[in-house]
Amino acid sequence: MNLQAVAKVGIAVMLSVTIVVLSLYAAATPSYSVSSQLLWPVVALIGALLGVNELAQR
Repeated sequence: MNLQAVAKVGIAVMLSVTIVVLSLYAAATPSYSVSSQLLWPVVALIGALLGVNELAQR
């Protein structure tokens, strides 16, 4: 297991966590428009899939 793979997985996980936190914040904030409330879960799902894909490739 090399350092580059660990760094890639770490970045993917951090992005996924950040996106999930942002999506929770957007869902909890009523001032957001409906489009962004629909957009964030999709972005979070894509981020999570990328993170899982990165782990699977290791």
